[in-house]
Amino acid sequence: MAGATFSDKMNSDRILRRFAPFLALGVTTALALIAYRGIPRIGFDSHYFLEYAKEFRHRFPRSLGSDWPYGYPLLGAAVSRLGLSVFASMLTVLAVGLFAIWKLLWPVIDSALGRGGLTAGVIASLAAASILPIEFGGLRSEIPFAALYLATVIALAEWPAPHSIVAASLAAMLSFLIRYAGVLTLGVLIAWTIWRWSDLARERRRGLAAAAVAGAVCVCALLMLSNYLVLRGFQWVPELRFL
Repeated sequence: MAGATFSDKMNSDRILRRFAPFLALGVTTALALIAYRGIPRIGFDSHYFLEYAKEFRHRFPRSLGSDWPYGYPLLGAAVSRLGLSVFASMLTVLAVGLFAIWKLLWPVIDSALGRGGLTAGVIASLAAASILPIEFGGLRSEIPFAALYLATVIALAEWPAPHSIVAASLAAMLSFLIRYAGVLTLGVLIAWTIWRWSDLARERRRGLAAAAVAGAVCVCALLMLSNYLVLRGFQWVPELRFL
């Protein structure tokens, strides 16, 4: 009987872990619908994200960005190729980002609370935070950036495992492509590499870590150089169109 009870609890926790992120996403979506009443209300930044996404449906950008990196509108443009409107595509990107945040947070919160039901309730409560429906319905880039930052931190905690070294470096690089604030993510990545240098040496992972981190930093630096070159009128790559 005890075995059956333990098995039932394990199955219940597994179900909660699988569906809690969907529940949290549903909470934020419902609150956004109530807040915006089905009428898109976007701010200055979001207006340009939408316009860039419309443009990138037909041509690839020649630089990393302008006042904003082009990562978020590029993702929106890519999703829109599936037949969705640009607005719906940008919302889809945010929905995936929110789902990823709750999926990544589940094991962290559950390990602290030890009860799947309570963890699901906490995540659903966090999903109701007033800022999230505003960020979601307003098409802002903070949500995908937060998902990538969280992915970086969680991957860093698993060092010096090879897959976590690569994952942390990739997530840090992508966070910079979403928001220039990603330079902070890169800073955390570099600082962690220095802090764990002796552990990396013991596990013979120094070469991998140095290559992955340097690669992420170099890609971001080269993309920033592209901004400078385009600003100066230098045609560094041919314009690619997707008509």
